[in-house]
Amino acid sequence: MQITLELPDSVVSLLGDAPERTIYKLIKAHLSATTMGRPITNSKRDADIADKAVAGVRHVVIANEYDLSIMRVSQIVAQGKAAAHQRRIEKTNADLRNIFRPRT
Repeated sequence: MQITLELPDSVVSLLGDAPERTIYKLIKAHLSATTMGRPITNSKRDADIADKAVAGVRHVVIANEYDLSIMRVSQIVAQGKAAAHQRRIEKTNADLRNIFRPRT
């Protein structure tokens, strides 16, 4: 594909670079600004899924709740299992501190 563009000299002088270079930069900037490839991960959702799996909820139940495949739930859990265990321990410790906190 070839595009012919005629620009007045006054416009060319405002561009700074050669018109071809400026057009190339604009096209490249536009393409890099558009979302391409895999979507951005949903961190909050993934953490919730891992927490539920660590709490004992079956993967099929989680998959139905979030409208995901069981395989995808397994992948998310595998990635977030360690962090989910740590959050569960911290929550348990906080609950125990609240139970045994001296009342005034």
